Amino acid sequence: MSANHLIVGLGGTGGKIIRSFRKTIYQEFRKENPDGVNVGYLYVDSSKEMMDMDDPSWKILGVSVQLNKKSQLLLQGEDLGRRLENLNEFPGIKPWIGPPEQWKDILGSIIGVTLGGQKRRLGRFLFACKAADFRNQTQSLVRDLQNSGTPDVTFHVVTGLAGGTGSGSVIDVIAQLRDIYPDSKRYPIVLYALLPETYPNPNWDTGNYHANGFAALLELNALSVGRYEIVDVSGIRTDRLRLNDPFNGCYIFTNENDNGLTADVDKEIPNIVADFLHQKIVAAGSVSWPTLGRMENAENGDGSPEKSPGTNNPERSKRFLTFGIKRLAIPEEEISEYLTYNFARLAALQLRYNNWSDTVGFADEPKNVDFSEFVRQKETLNKWAMSDEHLTLSIGILPEDVNNKKWKAINDEWQEVMPHFKSLVHEKRQDTWLSELQKLCEKRFEQDYRGIGVRNFYRTKLKAKREIVSQIRRLVETDLLADWKNGVRSATELSKLLASLLDSTGERLKTMDDKIVQMRSNEEEAAHKVEANNQEWSHIGVVGRIVGKPETLVNAQGDALFQQYVYRTRAEAWTFAKQITEELIVELTDLKSQVDQTASTIAEAVKKYNERIAQRITDKGPDLREQLVRFYNPELVRNITRSMVKNEDE
Repeated sequence: MSANHLIVGLGGTGGKIIRSFRKTIYQEFRKENPDGVNVGYLYVDSSKEMMDMDDPSWKILGVSVQLNKKSQLLLQGEDLGRRLENLNEFPGIKPWIGPPEQWKDILGSIIGVTLGGQKRRLGRFLFACKAADFRNQTQSLVRDLQNSGTPDVTFHVVTGLAGGTGSGSVIDVIAQLRDIYPDSKRYPIVLYALLPETYPNPNWDTGNYHANGFAALLELNALSVGRYEIVDVSGIRTDRLRLNDPFNGCYIFTNENDNGLTADVDKEIPNIVADFLHQKIVAAGSVSWPTLGRMENAENGDGSPEKSPGTNNPERSKRFLTFGIKRLAIPEEEISEYLTYNFARLAALQLRYNNWSDTVGFADEPKNVDFSEFVRQKETLNKWAMSDEHLTLSIGILPEDVNNKKWKAINDEWQEVMPHFKSLVHEKRQDTWLSELQKLCEKRFEQDYRGIGVRNFYRTKLKAKREIVSQIRRLVETDLLADWKNGVRSATELSKLLASLLDSTGERLKTMDDKIVQMRSNEEEAAHKVEANNQEWSHIGVVGRIVGKPETLVNAQGDALFQQYVYRTRAEAWTFAKQITEELIVELTDLKSQVDQTASTIAEAVKKYNERIAQRITDKGPDLREQLVRFYNPELVRNITRSMVKNEDE
């Protein structure tokens, strides 16, 4: 009776290996199956590029060895959006798919037919939609093989782990196979997984190349040691699959051997794996090969998983094999430290620059940001109590002044008292109305403005100059620190913002002398109007009183006095504002120096993290930092940095 083998190829790599294997068989035997061996195939992919019946790449010696449709499963044709909108109808997808809104950009980026690309979860999504078809086709192919009279079947799953289809579906393919055929002795499952090459061809790595391989290996290991109970993506069961011996062995290999020689992933690697399968399935089919069989079933010694020191927790599977290496070693401590320092480095870079890139994580360079407009916006200056109205104390800065209900803005203060003053003078002799009105305004200015008169008010507030400036600094500092904690702005950005604020404040200080002069000039102009009204008042005769001219002049004088005393008050206010602003610049400069010192400390930390990272995983190869960063979520790192800053404050 013939031995039965079903080769399951996942993604482009799996398809190429099947193609190379079938070419090898035909070239040697001039037929699809050699005597004594039954081989079936199932090629699963999200791209139909290699599935066309007239694809010339499947030809050998003028004959096409292309698979028939029964041996092809194309992961296309499903309405993914509809499934996301109706997840309750798909119990095999709902538990792991995540929030549907996260899929908008992914599905929106798909052009034309649906492809797995290099997105593992998309690859898994596509396979889940066709899981029922996979089960049906597999069982049909197995029945065809078993017609030879031999019930046992060996499953060979060949795949690459860099792409979205292979990496995303391999776990579920294993789970479905073992669920259908739970007897691992009669139905052994052996994997052949190509790891992402160290230096991929240009444009091959679109963002998740190495991360996919790392994630797939983690899942394979967890599945093998029994710590990963997988969802049944077919939806047949609502509970998770509990698999005994999910796979018998897993060969992992790269395109580079121990001597540094590399093979072309696209052309040579499929031939190498196909030759290995040929030796196992065909050449050694009639020869006893007990050693390899025991190795693939983890029977050489203790096959139970390695456990964490001092615990019974299974951690590392012994089901992994490889080509040409005596023993697989996992530098666990180095990897842990490497990842820890990378997390710390990214957190520090977020604090320093906050410049996120989807390809490298938080970049080691600042963003190009101009804060000149921001620090001049009315909303910003009001929030920080640095507007003209604040600096002139037209409105309050200190909490007790802000909460003082009797305080009114300068213009409002004078506008509100003028009608009252005009009503008071009407109680006097008519010929004294204008002089009485001016006396009331002068008294208000000298004695009654905010209880002590304008000049005394600003002299008193100058004694609290230190407290006023400190309050403004506290408002600025609290707001910027909150932005830093929440990941809105980095230390470098805060420094740039404060530099822009200092420049803006310095420019405003230079204009204050001109404002004082302008207020004095406007006051003098208003005083001329007051004097002119007084002159006209002295010439009003009997006729003028009859036609109501005194009332008209009182109103005109009220407007003139309002302008005169507003400008007079503002001249004092701007004199005060100038002194406050001079002190404020000193305070903001000190704040910026503290921010710069913090940024310098973070920069030193980044430097140390880089040194620590360079000391770990020092084998010849690429800098893994750019690959590991793909595991980081920017919001996760921001949460970490918020905690770091909070703990530092406490």
